[in-house]
Amino acid sequence: MLKYLTFGIVLGFSTPLLPVAAEVLERRGPDSQDARLYFNRGLSDHEQEKYGDAIANFSQAIQLNPRDAKAYNARGNAHGTLKNSKDAIANYAQAIQLDPGFSWPYYNRGNLKAQLQNYAGAIADYNLAIQLDPQDSDMYNNRGYAKQKQQDYLSAITDFTQAIRLEPENAKAYYNRGRSQALLKEYDGAMADYHQAESLFKAQGDTKATRVIQRSLRELEQAFKPIIS
Repeated sequence: MLKYLTFGIVLGFSTPLLPVAAEVLERRGPDSQDARLYFNRGLSDHEQEKYGDAIANFSQAIQLNPRDAKAYNARGNAHGTLKNSKDAIANYAQAIQLDPGFSWPYYNRGNLKAQLQNYAGAIADYNLAIQLDPQDSDMYNNRGYAKQKQQDYLSAITDFTQAIRLEPENAKAYYNRGRSQALLKEYDGAMADYHQAESLFKAQGDTKATRVIQRSLRELEQAFKPIIS
């Protein structure tokens, strides 16, 4: 719940917990230990979809450690899940102010802006996130998704291709690239990407995504028929 998952078929949160060794907590003092305890409780609550409880625990962590950018970022994600967009954006902004080199608040704010159909704003945030973390395939995929929504298909394909280079098993990036190619009427490339996405989703056991891909393949085949007949 620190970082969103990728756009494409499903949007959600990833849950990379940030364990901190006990000896590190001891050196930081009791307030910091308590802040980390509340932070980890918030992560657990978010994982269990107890978003109100998560916000309460992140708020306790922030009260004890007001300079914890990760707690603001995580609280922003919980607010975002509850559709509290204004509060989410305020938390991301505070996280960025505290730690301008932390890429995830830019990325998460970009995802929220994309959900709100502010694609230009989303791309601006993804640009900043990628500058800080150029090896993160999700960031390229989601920026490509925003560009696709702006009908900038060629640039979107470039981003999806980079996401695939960084993570060859990124099924969503294959799906998204296939969709951009289909919209450009590049049917052979679209078909190849959809089939690759289908294979990857099947291997990952994602039946819902597999069904979406199979429907997209049928639609593409129907659109392709008049051209080859």
